[in-house]
Amino acid sequence: MRALISRLVALCCSLALCLLGCSAATPERAEILHAQIGADGARETLEVEQHLRFSAIMLEALSNGIALHLRYELDGCDDPQAPRVVLTYSPLTDEYELQRVGAGESSQRRFARRSAMLAALRRVRLPVTAGSRDCADNVRVSFDLAALPTPLRLPALIDRADWALQSAPFALLEANTP
Repeated sequence: MRALISRLVALCCSLALCLLGCSAATPERAEILHAQIGADGARETLEVEQHLRFSAIMLEALSNGIALHLRYELDGCDDPQAPRVVLTYSPLTDEYELQRVGAGESSQRRFARRSAMLAALRRVRLPVTAGSRDCADNVRVSFDLAALPTPLRLPALIDRADWALQSAPFALLEANTP
């Protein structure tokens, strides 16, 4: 009985260490180069220029029809509808899709090649909740492990090197208003 308890304690400790590593930034794979919240008509948008480098396993998962979710966290704002980007591939139509979601809105762009979709990720414009310009200090982008299908979550938590993608916080710049 004591051996079972000690194994469970060791498993819980190693899982806790894995989860602590989940929040570490990976600047070699995710970097925000420029970010600001600007006005696009009557709504506010988060404009981000970034450099993202997906691992081979992430790209293989995408090519097999598994959606990859990127979250854009605005530090200082308590927004349950934080902006995000969803990357998908449809084998039946042989098309890649980049979906931008935020502030209750959604828009899609379709691509014939994966490289074209990944190039479009260099600059994204995402809708944000009104008032985000006043409360947001920093922005960071991260891969959402919780959005993976259930059978992939545990292997992704254990093998963090292949699934980690998180930028360091980037201070939002003031948008130029005319």
